[in-house]
Amino acid sequence: MLVPPASVADASSSNLGHSSTPIVYGGLYKKDIDILWDEMCYSTVINYSGGVFMKYEVFKTDEQWKNELSEFEYHVLRMAGTERAYSGELLDEKRMGTYSCRGCGAHLFEAETKFDSHCGWPSFYKSLDTKAIEYIEDSSHGMVRTEVRCAKCGGHLGHLFDDAPQTPTGNRYCINSVSITFQAD
Repeated sequence: MLVPPASVADASSSNLGHSSTPIVYGGLYKKDIDILWDEMCYSTVINYSGGVFMKYEVFKTDEQWKNELSEFEYHVLRMAGTERAYSGELLDEKRMGTYSCRGCGAHLFEAETKFDSHCGWPSFYKSLDTKAIEYIEDSSHGMVRTEVRCAKCGGHLGHLFDDAPQTPTGNRYCINSVSITFQAD
């Protein structure tokens, strides 16, 4: 359950600019909960439903994620970690098939869109469905990038860059192998 720090909960006394929006938790508005939670951590909690805020279709507690994923999978998918370049098991995968989220099984990429970008991680120029991926501004590590997450469970996949002019879209989805699985056709 989302329990914001006291300083966040105390923000209810300020004018947050949502006069017609109902208050849903501890004096905070839903929109503010969304923003605060995304800034706080990688849990799947946000939309209010039956006493729980849920943002993603697949909801699991941290304990459930830790029981289902290896320590390293948890670190990458739930804590936005990364694997070392050129170390992922799917980097050199060449067969036709579908790449899915390791956390929830959502289909994310088709093998036809995979290309060798020489960056050390599996790269794709297009997602399977525009609704399969969530795009988040990431200003960590002294740069601004676009983080990509699974839209179904919120699992961290990697980042999106617009530095692939050799592809039909010009995009490079730089994806951690540990965040995805592969099913050959």
